[in-house]
Amino acid sequence: MATYQELADLERDQTLLDKMKAACWIAADAIKDELVSVPNHTNRLIWATEVYKKPDLWAQRMLRNVLAVNEAVSRANILVAADTAWQTNANAAVDLFADGSTD
Repeated sequence: MATYQELADLERDQTLLDKMKAACWIAADAIKDELVSVPNHTNRLIWATEVYKKPDLWAQRMLRNVLAVNEAVSRANILVAADTAWQTNANAAVDLFADGSTD
């Protein structure tokens, strides 16, 4: 289990931010191709557009969520998590942030 201090330190880890940024791009790309019947599609599409405009902002926000969701995982395991794990976590967090806002 990562300590709160470790989670706070990981939030500033550039490698993790870069991984989260890439996961956000991939999630955004999938959203642009999803059916309009997908729940919350309009807001998800707004979020996807914002990811491309402000990738660093969204990577930081999404990373905070992913770290919180995975607080029971050790720091070491977070650092070596596979790309697929990052993508799964990013995809799961999209609707939390896809609220139609552009900030």
